[in-house]
This record gives sequence, structure tokens and C-alpha cells, in this order.
Amino acid sequence: MPEEEEDTNVVMSVECGDHILERVSQWLDDCSISSVQEEPLVLVDSSQSEIVLAETETQGGEPSKKRRAASEPAIAMGRTPSPTKRRAVGMGRSPFVQNDSTPSLEYPSVDSPTRLTSKFSPGIISSRNRSPTKKNGDLYSMYPEIKFRDAEDTFMLEQAAELARRVKKATVTLPKELQKYPERPASCQHLSPVEWQESHGHSLSEIQDFWTKVQYIANSTKVCATEERPEECWSDDVVIEIMRLALSWSGLGNKLMLANLKTIEVDQPALLPVVNGKRVSKKIDYGICLQPSDEDKNMINNVRYGLQTISQSKVPMLRNRALFCNLEIKKLYAGQDPLPQLGVWTLAGLTKLSLLAQMAAAGKTKMGESSMLHDPEVEVPVIPCWTVVGDRWALYIAQRCSSAETVIQGPVATYFTHSGADIVKLVHALCEILRWGDTTFREWLMRVVSEQPTDYRQAQIDAYHAELAAELAAELAAELAAMRRSVVQSIK
Repeated sequence: MPEEEEDTNVVMSVECGDHILERVSQWLDDCSISSVQEEPLVLVDSSQSEIVLAETETQGGEPSKKRRAASEPAIAMGRTPSPTKRRAVGMGRSPFVQNDSTPSLEYPSVDSPTRLTSKFSPGIISSRNRSPTKKNGDLYSMYPEIKFRDAEDTFMLEQAAELARRVKKATVTLPKELQKYPERPASCQHLSPVEWQESHGHSLSEIQDFWTKVQYIANSTKVCATEERPEECWSDDVVIEIMRLALSWSGLGNKLMLANLKTIEVDQPALLPVVNGKRVSKKIDYGICLQPSDEDKNMINNVRYGLQTISQSKVPMLRNRALFCNLEIKKLYAGQDPLPQLGVWTLAGLTKLSLLAQMAAAGKTKMGESSMLHDPEVEVPVIPCWTVVGDRWALYIAQRCSSAETVIQGPVATYFTHSGADIVKLVHALCEILRWGDTTFREWLMRVVSEQPTDYRQAQIDAYHAELAAELAAELAAELAAMRRSVVQSIK
């Protein structure tokens, strides 16, 4: 009887397969398919049909070894799978046990914004969103506080106002020979009103070379703006060329240096502001620093033990070079604000200068982190800062009003690089800042450095040598006394 039932099941399966094949052929004929590649219908056991269908749909071919192993009878493998595992394997899903409390993954569609923005995990995304100093308003929650004020604000330290006046005057005091170079009348209008200098210290060949470089920078600006080039192109083709031209035109190329600060951080935590109990650190693109002479370098090296550097960073390039001008670049139409980065970096520099002045005044042996942030009021120079957004250069002046407040005021002047006449004004403004750094800032710095206490380590060495010399002198005195006594006794 069982054999007859088995034969009946086989016959029914064959008839069912023939019926399905006939229906498929009829459907293809109705769809006007001219040629159909017929394949033999393979009879599959009912317990294995779902596995084969799932495998051929996902892989488009023969089932994998793992799928074939899972589809074999469990008795042949020496164990009986549980109903849960058998059900999971039969549906072509993961063999792991799942219940109502097990969360299931739901993959979004291709056009889903979740799929497109799921590069970062939720923790990383939230930490990125909490990153401080994205806007100017975020700086008000810092300690020390960084405030921004317009150039029209009446509040400005005298030295900041004096620097602003010097820069504005320099842009309208140009060599007379430059008057004939702007080709277009519109360019000449940009240079008026101008006080043309008869004596300026530049030869005619230098002026011709200067104007050639100005035209090159104007063309580079046009290319970067037209082709919407990235920030690196603006930096290499426009900003660096302008800074080099200013250094050479001012004649201070051997006394000052343009420092690339893109990978340099403030590595002294006590100089950084605090937000929500955490130190905030930012980088900037470029800075202008002093090149110390041999005499100045020796004086700086004798600055007290524990400082290790006179700038915001301990990198060898900046240990003996103080930064007096900062610059941050952003791409045109990028919608990014360069002031927060400038604010944090400049605050660290002003705090460092304040520490130098405080130690020169008080002569303390060691400064703690808290005392650096709550130091007594000492006079420090202002720091000019530049923001470069595409072809727009804006000058700000940072001033330390107190140990708890730093004010960045501006823009006190704005320049552009899309025309030769505007570039001439910008270069002369930069030259005046370079001259200010080489005179006013350098004089203040070297005065403060010269008033520093002697190096603590050298003092320890000197004290050790003095103690050793005293011990040797005492031993020699004792030996001389013993020799004198022996001589006296021998005479007697």
C-alpha cells in the first residue's frame, strides 16, 4: 500500500509539472515571444523546492555549497535540526534563531536619504554636530571669551587704531611709476585718490617686474573663480604668490617668514579656550613670523625653563619664531566662516604673549595652567588677522582686553584680487603690516625676552658648579692647613 501511494504522488507531480509547463508556454505565446529557449523541467522534492528557488533567484545559478549542505536531509548529517532552524533555512534566511524581540535590519532604498548619509555611525554624526566653533556665536560660550565687533565700533585700543590708520595710508601711497601701468580707465579709477611718491626706493626694473607679477595674480584669480577651483588652488596660485610679492616688495624677506600652519595645532592646552569643560583647538592656513637674528636667537633660547617655545606650538619651526599675523583661507561660495578658526588660534597666541610679559614683570619660576588663564593685566601687542574668501581679503585686528576677553574687530579694510589696481593696494597694505611686525612687534618681543629670568636649568647647572667649586676649595684649604701644620711641627 505505501508503494502504491508513492507511485500516485510521483504521477501527480509529473502531471502538475506538465500542466505548469503548458501554462507557461501559452503565456509566452500570448506575449508574442517568437523564440523561447526551453529547458527540461527538473522535478524537485517539495522540502527542497523553496531553497533552490531562493538560491537561483539571488545567485542566478547553481546553489552554493553551504546551501546544498543545508538542503540535504538532516538525518544524513547525524542530527535533527530544530523546527526554528528548519523554518529559517527553508525560507532562505539566516539560520540564526529570531523571535519577536530580535531586531531586524531594514535596508532603505537607493533614493533614501538615510542610505546616502549613513556613512557615519550615529555616535560619530552626533559628535560632529556637537563640534564647537562652527559660527561666530559659538565663541561667546568660551572662556576666555572671544567677541567680534564691527570696524565702526568706537571701542578700539590705541595701538589697534594706529595700525589700522597705517594700513589705510599705505594703500594710497604708491610709487609714481605705477601710474602708467593700469591699461583700462576703470583700473586707474581704483587707484584714485592716490598720493604718488617720487622717492620710494624701487628701481624701474623692479616696478616692471612687480606689475608683471600683479597681472599673473589677477589672471590666476580669474581662472580660480571661473573654474570654481578648490581651496588648495586659491592657496597656491593666489595667496602664496601675493604673500611672496609682499615680502619681496617690502624688502623684509630675510627678516620675516611665511609659515605654513595647515597641519600644526596648538599643543599647549593652557593656551586654549574652554567650552563645556573641554579645550577647543583649531588650525589655520598661514602665519607670518619673525626671523630672529643670531643675537635674538640666543636671547630667546635663554627664556625660562618650562616654556620651550615663544609661540602657540612647540614644533621646531616655531620655537624661536613668534607669529604676529594670521591668515585663514576659504573657497569662494563655500559658505564657510574663517573667523572661528582665526579666533581660537589668535587667542592662543595672545595668551602666550601675555604669559611672556607676565613672567618678565613678575619673575615667577613656574606658571600653572589656571594662573595662565587668570594672569594679571599686562600689555601685549595686537595681532592683525586676514580672512581670504575667494578674491576677497578682509583685515581684522585682535586685541586682548583682559584675561577673560579677547576682541576681534573688523573688517577694518577690505581688498580684492580680481584687478591689478586692487592687488597693488592689497600688497601695499600687507607691506605695512610686515613693517609693523618688524619694528613695533619685534621691539616689544625682544624687550620682554630680555627681561626674562635666566634659564632655570642653567641656573641649576650654575648652582651645582658653584657648590662643586666650593667643595674643592674647602678640600684644598684643608690640605694646605694640614701641610702647614706638618711643616711647623718639623721645624720645631
